[in-house]
Amino acid sequence: MKKTAGIIIFLLITVVTMAVTGDIEYYSRNEIEALGVVVEGDTLIYEGNRVRIEGDRIWLEEYSVVFPEAVITKNGGSYYNSFLVEAVERSYEDEVERERIISLSPGVTEKIFALGMGDELVGRTIYCNYPKEAKKVEDVGSMLEPSFEKVMVKNPEIILMEAHYNEGFVKQLKRVGVDYRIYDTPKNLEEMYEHLTDLGKELGVERRAYFLAASLKSTAAKYARLSKEKGMHPSVYYVLGTGRAEYTAGGDTFIGDIIEHSGGMNIAEDKKGWTFTLEELITKNPQYIIGSKKDMDILRGEKKYSLLGAVREGNLIEVDTDVYNLPGVRAVNEGIPVIYEAIYRGN
Repeated sequence: MKKTAGIIIFLLITVVTMAVTGDIEYYSRNEIEALGVVVEGDTLIYEGNRVRIEGDRIWLEEYSVVFPEAVITKNGGSYYNSFLVEAVERSYEDEVERERIISLSPGVTEKIFALGMGDELVGRTIYCNYPKEAKKVEDVGSMLEPSFEKVMVKNPEIILMEAHYNEGFVKQLKRVGVDYRIYDTPKNLEEMYEHLTDLGKELGVERRAYFLAASLKSTAAKYARLSKEKGMHPSVYYVLGTGRAEYTAGGDTFIGDIIEHSGGMNIAEDKKGWTFTLEELITKNPQYIIGSKKDMDILRGEKKYSLLGAVREGNLIEVDTDVYNLPGVRAVNEGIPVIYEAIYRGN
């Protein structure tokens, strides 16, 4: 009973502290051992489950994830990242990994590979092109027009979809009794973490999913702390489309949340959805503009954008927009550092 109460108090303190500060908390060996976590050299053990730590990488047997600042040394002792500790001292149900998975969403496909389940993927959409290994999996059509015949030939154990799907196709799956799941597209990092862990449970790799989510939280917290230390938050505009009309990421979008965690101030924070106007863009006059090379070339080349300070000063950041447009692992591990480095260069 005392141990359970201690764990609850620990988690409450952790959650409240992180919610208020956005920082990573660290706990001593004595503190985590009080929770029942055994420390053996570079390995943490809880209820027979082992986690090996190698620098910024943690291993769950054959599966590993990059975990920034997992352990720090202070006053001659080791202190353990609170996101890591929370994942370690969870109790996980016995897991049976799914086989013969079909993904009808690029975002889901990316997460499947991030969870080390790529070998179980037997079908994908024509738009599922990341990671490159996904292209080796046979496509079964598009998100809105999947081939029912191709899907059935694969004899799938489960079919995974996101918000954009074909209702007629789903009715066919119900009729023949094929298992499927439909997920909402994450609108922020917290929803993405929840999506990831839900997917992990569904695929029988719950433990992997919690550790992957914990590593992503640690990355996001790291850059939130670094930007906070700068004492400034440069204004940023993310281009989804420009030229004939302006499209950006509003404050209620996943990309908007990524900008904030990168240390930027999204000039479209007060907008919902994706629409913007040239007048708003000129009035807000962002310090940095982020987007594809094609869109950055349009901004450089058309006279109506010459009033923008970011254009005049060359603060146009060309990025691989696929990294940001899919609400997944890459957006955190690759996307946040790219924006952070770009908007704080020289500062």
